[in-house]
Amino acid sequence: MENNVIKIRTLKRKDRVTVTRMIARLAEKLGDTSLLNLIQRKDGVGTAGDQEKDTGDGYAKLGMQIIKLAVDNLESDIAEWFADLCDCTKEQLDDMPLTAEIQILEQIKNAPEANDFFSGASRLFSSINGSPNGSQTGNAGSDSETA
Repeated sequence: MENNVIKIRTLKRKDRVTVTRMIARLAEKLGDTSLLNLIQRKDGVGTAGDQEKDTGDGYAKLGMQIIKLAVDNLESDIAEWFADLCDCTKEQLDDMPLTAEIQILEQIKNAPEANDFFSGASRLFSSINGSPNGSQTGNAGSDSETA
């Protein structure tokens, strides 16, 4: 990290699994399953924010809103993921400048693969959830990973 500039690695499949699990934990913690319904259509394969389908960034915008909620509610999970993205430990992340989270969020949002990443997270969540209408969330935090 030079001159307080933080760089994250490319988003990978394992990040999609991590975000999917955080979404399920966040919905459980907030006691609000409407969050789960936002990230999947009844057929389980549609786009988030269908009104933004033509611009191609509906999933990325929704994904960033969810990550911001997670930053506020799942600090430990987010810190672990952000540390992994920065190739450092949680302790090293804690020693980074105050702008670290903002820089990381901006890089995630601006990553060329962001829309594919978040649309894949939605499809993965639908698969793990096992229910096309979002009514069953019991398996969302299990250790089985599919992509």
